[in-house]
Amino acid sequence: MTREKIYLLLGDYGLHLQQIVQGKNYRPVGFFQGERKSISSERTFGTDQNDWSIIQSKVNDITKKIVKRLQEHNLLTRTVSIKIRFEGFITYTRSYSFKVHLDDETTIYRTTLLLLKEFRQNSKKVRLIGVRVSALKKKEGQTTLDEFLMENN
Repeated sequence: MTREKIYLLLGDYGLHLQQIVQGKNYRPVGFFQGERKSISSERTFGTDQNDWSIIQSKVNDITKKIVKRLQEHNLLTRTVSIKIRFEGFITYTRSYSFKVHLDDETTIYRTTLLLLKEFRQNSKKVRLIGVRVSALKKKEGQTTLDEFLMENN
């Protein structure tokens, strides 16, 4: 489509979009300044899995990573979600919301296992597993002794 036709149809914004599509976007790249809404991580298995000890181990690794990120950003979560994709790309998600905000690794991990429980009897193999925490808020109040010692080492 010619520049003239694009301009007649969409105006200056259409010409701007045409440049972006052609890879000619000269706007500066910046860092995201908004509030974080969720933290998530997922892993696709190299080979589809039906060994739940391997699946649980991967969920544990993902949970540790997410809790570390929560703590690095001084955040607490109220909602834990899992995503599970089976062979054939059939995907399910499940969530649980706590009454209070927390960043406790054991609680988050146990919650993911409870959410996964309904899928253990599925005859299909697992292709992907993911964990997400949302309903985030900043930690407030006095720091714990552990946090104080870590910050002042």
